[in-house]
Amino acid sequence: LIASEQRQQQWKQTFIASRQDHWNEDSHCERDLAERERMVRQIEQTTVEINEIFNEIAALVSAQSVNMDHISTAIENTLDKTERAAQELRTTSHARSRTRRCKGCLLS
Repeated sequence: LIASEQRQQQWKQTFIASRQDHWNEDSHCERDLAERERMVRQIEQTTVEINEIFNEIAALVSAQSVNMDHISTAIENTLDKTERAAQELRTTSHARSRTRRCKGCLLS
């Protein structure tokens, strides 16, 4: 009878120990799952932040594109005006030379 009670006590202790091990494993698994969930949320948050950054960069690039178009147009206008001014200077220079020659002819 005493041996039977001892075996029953040992079995009970073994059962309790195995349940505690199982509980510890469950607890460990729950911690792992919670950690993974936290990491997934962090990745999701980081992805949202990166998306916002890319949207801001796209807006800046778009704004700069408009500025670059204005600069490009201004450069083209300046080039056209410079070419016209150079042509006017050549025309004026030729006209002046002819005027001097004509003055020289009249004075002689």
